[in-house]
Amino acid sequence: AGITSSSANISWTAVAGSQGYEYAVTASATPPASGTSTTGTTHNPTGLSPATAYYIHIRNKCSATDFSNWRSTPFSTYMVCNAPATVAANNVMSNDADIVWVAVTGASGYEYAVTTSATPPASGTYTTSTTYSPSTLVPSTVYYAHVRSVCTPSTNFSPWISTTFTTLTCIAP
Repeated sequence: AGITSSSANISWTAVAGSQGYEYAVTASATPPASGTSTTGTTHNPTGLSPATAYYIHIRNKCSATDFSNWRSTPFSTYMVCNAPATVAANNVMSNDADIVWVAVTGASGYEYAVTTSATPPASGTYTTSTTYSPSTLVPSTVYYAHVRSVCTPSTNFSPWISTTFTTLTCIAP
């Protein structure tokens, strides 16, 4: 679970009476001769290479010298999901604006949000477009447009990028 371009969250079910476990993360389907000892049931490897196939190998330590067979499970890290190079607010009026950003190679889509907070949201509205034109903005208000790329799989996001803009005071007739 929690796979990113450089890490993963690995867990396994405890074995009753276990004296610990050995684990190894490798690029080979063949289990190693030995692994790293632990008494826990989780391992969170970091520093993995993006878009790479790995195997987690786990075995039970039954006694000081006796181990179970290895259990191996494949997983792959995600490709690096790049953020759009820029986001801009154009044609800003009292109630609307055009939010535009640069397309990202490898992105399956984008999430955007227009808020009054400089802090990016937890999630945004999905689109495959590189523009968004909000039309219910409040005059004389500072807004922040936040955009991030969505890459495959759809749980792989880039960092948010943001820009700020202020709507005009004068309302058109």
